[in-house]
Amino acid sequence: MEILNRPELLGKKILVIEDEEDTRALLVRHLKQAGYALIEAVDAESGLSLFREWQPDLVILDLILPGMSGLEFLQKVKSGPISCKVPIVVLTAKDEAVDKIKGYRYGADYYLTKPCEMKTLLLTVETVLSEKNKS
Repeated sequence: MEILNRPELLGKKILVIEDEEDTRALLVRHLKQAGYALIEAVDAESGLSLFREWQPDLVILDLILPGMSGLEFLQKVKSGPISCKVPIVVLTAKDEAVDKIKGYRYGADYYLTKPCEMKTLLLTVETVLSEKNKS
C-alpha cells in the first residue's frame, strides 16, 4: 500500500494515541505501509510528552483512554499557539451525536468512529495532511 497520489506526504510524522494494543498495532502497520513515520502512545499523558518532543504533523487520537481522557489531550494541545495548528483525527467508539459535537468543540479536526475501514482512515489522513501542506 502506498500514499494515494501524494508522494509529498511520504515521511510525515503521525502520533497514534490508542490504548487497545490490537487496534494500535493495526493502525501503525497500515500507516507505515503507506509511507508515514509513526510513533505510538498507550495513554494521553505519554502522548502529550511525545507530542511536545516529537512535534508530529498529525495525531490520531482515541477518546477513551486510561488516566487523562482524549478530550483533555485535545484541550491541552489545541490551547497552545503552535500546537493548535497540528491536525487531530479522533478515532473512537464514542459514536453518539453529543460525543461528536463535544469532540469538535474541544478541537478535533476530523471525527471517525470505530469500527472504521482502513481505507477511510488512510484517505482522511491523506486529506488532512494535504490540507495542512497547502497552508
